[in-house]
Amino acid sequence: MSVHSHSATHQGAAAAGFDPSDPPAFPRHIVTAVLVSHDGARWLPDALAGLLGQERPVQNAVAADTGSADDSARLVAEALGA
Repeated sequence: MSVHSHSATHQGAAAAGFDPSDPPAFPRHIVTAVLVSHDGARWLPDALAGLLGQERPVQNAVAADTGSADDSARLVAEALGA
């Protein structure tokens, strides 16, 4: 997308009554986490702890292990309740 087409799109939205400074119509944010791992058992505990311990909690989580030879799949399943 060029700068010109972006500007035109933004101007069209403003003309239609869209104000980006208005708060969203829904009162809360929904956080979805997507995690893909492969032989990541050495870094997964820290990554999962950070994901699950963040200020805004995760409502939806999707995880995939791509055939790890280590404990990655088990760590993800235990942490995310899969």
